[in-house]
Amino acid sequence: MSIPKAQITSTGVSVPTTDEVKAGVWDLLKTCFGNDLTQTENTPQGQLAVTLTALLQDRDAQLVQVLNQFDPTYSVGKWQEGIGKIYFLTRHDATYSTAQVTFTGLNGTVIPSGFQLQDSNGYYWKTTNTLIIDTNGTITGTVQCTTSGTISASSNTITIITTALSGLDRVTNASPAVVGTDTESRADFETRRSESVAINSKLTDASIRGAIANLSGVTDVWVKSNYSDTATTFGATNYPVDAHAICISVVGGDDSAIGWQALVKGGTGASFMGNTNPTVTDTDTYPEKPVPYTTVKFIRPTDKAVYYKITVADTSVVTPTDENNMKSAIMTALSSGSNRARIAQSMTAFQYATTVQNSATTARIVSIHISTDNSTWKDSIEFGIDEFPVSSPYNISVVGVS
Repeated sequence: MSIPKAQITSTGVSVPTTDEVKAGVWDLLKTCFGNDLTQTENTPQGQLAVTLTALLQDRDAQLVQVLNQFDPTYSVGKWQEGIGKIYFLTRHDATYSTAQVTFTGLNGTVIPSGFQLQDSNGYYWKTTNTLIIDTNGTITGTVQCTTSGTISASSNTITIITTALSGLDRVTNASPAVVGTDTESRADFETRRSESVAINSKLTDASIRGAIANLSGVTDVWVKSNYSDTATTFGATNYPVDAHAICISVVGGDDSAIGWQALVKGGTGASFMGNTNPTVTDTDTYPEKPVPYTTVKFIRPTDKAVYYKITVADTSVVTPTDENNMKSAIMTALSSGSNRARIAQSMTAFQYATTVQNSATTARIVSIHISTDNSTWKDSIEFGIDEFPVSSPYNISVVGVS
């Protein structure tokens, strides 16, 4: 008997088991030293057999790993990015957390773009565009964290004005921040790759979704068209949609870039719905004298705070480390992977059970419930197409069985 080899066939790769490899190694040793060689592992030849078996199995494992990199289901790192290049995709860099902040002060006070604020954890945030306080004495605008990644900010924590501005009295964020993301994960990149096959097509919801999802800074996108000749509503909030209109909801990304993709991928004469109306210039149809369009619209969903209540069998055995780990597990799940926060999401508390339990060594999880008001607890929540779930560690509580 010879040492068995890995087999590469039309059905994939198969490698011999440890016992099969070890038997082959012993046959080789007996050929070299004689058939009466003692086959026990506590002998010099036994140690040699074990070592050679481990080396050969390690070689086979590396072969399997390399071959798996040609399959999008298993590829990672540079191998995954190489497959992505076939689809003209590159991995998204880390994104920045954003929050809706209300500025209070004198009517007419101008808050310049790039104006800095600070939260209670010491992170800095800056306005993304110029804001002007209205006659009500307030204006709400978007601020972006200056540090990329999963930086969270609970409600009413972005409150520090770092540089005095005449006419500005105070600032605060009514809802938690939309948490940014780390460099795009393997799972998220593969999801985007599988959805991107529609990018090169036009006039379908899938092509619009794939094209917008590929834009830098886009965290999530939802697309649905009303193909009927009567007005209707979409989603849990019954968002009104005109007849033959395209409804696009997007978190993150540049307004003009999103509008352009909406126009070129869905521009069949259909109308658009939404609360954001960028000016989009058509440089394809009119390359010499580009025509600006003001009819493209899409939805910028409002941030909807989500609270989590983790009930454990005995709070006395839960360490502070485990409590922090459970909170971190939920925040990580919300930012990446199959359980990440999505527009128009049907969120269930159960989807976080395994993640939370695996993060804690001392706690026995009894139940998990979710809420949008920190009072009425549910097993699941339906979010509208104009809503995006956001949370923070301060929105997550660990309690004992009552």
